[in-house]
Amino acid sequence: MKLSIIIPVFNAERYIEKCLKSIMDNIEETKIEVELIIVNDGSTDRTSELLQKIEYKNVKVFHNENHGVSYSRNFGIQKATGDYIMFVDSDDILKSGWIKIILNSLTQNEEDVIYYSSKIDENMSKEKLLYHIVGYYCCCLAGPYSKIYKRKFIIENDIQFDEGIINGEDMLFNLKCYLKLKTYKTVKQSFYLYREAYGTATKRFDAKFVESDKKYHIILSELFKNTEIREEIKKNIEDYEYTNAVLEILNRISYIETYEKASKEYDFILSKPYADIISKEDIDKKSKFYFKLCQKKKFKLIYKITRIKRKLKQRKYKKETFIEI
Repeated sequence: MKLSIIIPVFNAERYIEKCLKSIMDNIEETKIEVELIIVNDGSTDRTSELLQKIEYKNVKVFHNENHGVSYSRNFGIQKATGDYIMFVDSDDILKSGWIKIILNSLTQNEEDVIYYSSKIDENMSKEKLLYHIVGYYCCCLAGPYSKIYKRKFIIENDIQFDEGIINGEDMLFNLKCYLKLKTYKTVKQSFYLYREAYGTATKRFDAKFVESDKKYHIILSELFKNTEIREEIKKNIEDYEYTNAVLEILNRISYIETYEKASKEYDFILSKPYADIISKEDIDKKSKFYFKLCQKKKFKLIYKITRIKRKLKQRKYKKETFIEI
């Protein structure tokens, strides 16, 4: 088997060497052929310089202008030549022995996608897999990592990351895969370590976020049309995604430095579809608390609460930590 590992990179001078070392140290332990597809997305720091020092023989480095992570992943898919494709983010690392976990999971069935996590069940039902992909359960399989995809399956079904979405594009990619799956496998083992850092730029507010979120939900609804997924499940997932979207936007607004600057951003909650979502009653206590405040337009209080909670988390987790996916 040949495995292509696609690594999108943007201003990753602090992390890229450790990321690549975690991958390459294990490659040497096996005869499997692994190619690294590194897509430099217009980095402006020392990333390009560090990439020139890579000594691993089977590596391809591409330097592009800045287009975003979805473009870089799609670009990597087109350049890959492996039987299977795997994605790794440049600030994450793989556990020692990762390659053995993958090799031990392979069968002659050549599944379209193999999912890995110590938090999922072996041979999981397809319905339960769907809930995990959208994050409905505690273990979320929305990201492109902790999986290997058959390249032929991805290419023949023209499955790509949506470059017009800045939030939720990973989940949509995996949902597209899910809807085309003929064979899959779930493996109750983890090898991917995701770097968690509170207060990073990736979580901050962008005015484009709300419009992107609306587009995300439209695409999600379109994907669900004319599928065999039960209507009850579709509704559960769509309500869950809208609820999470409101909470996520409220949290991101808290990154704006003053309430005076942030106040106008709360207007999104007064328009559809968000206005309908905050009127829901059958939701968890946390969501209901924020939704009631939204209904009463207590936006300044929301701003203070979300900002305080975020700062408390930043103090608790002063150092960046790795989470086993």
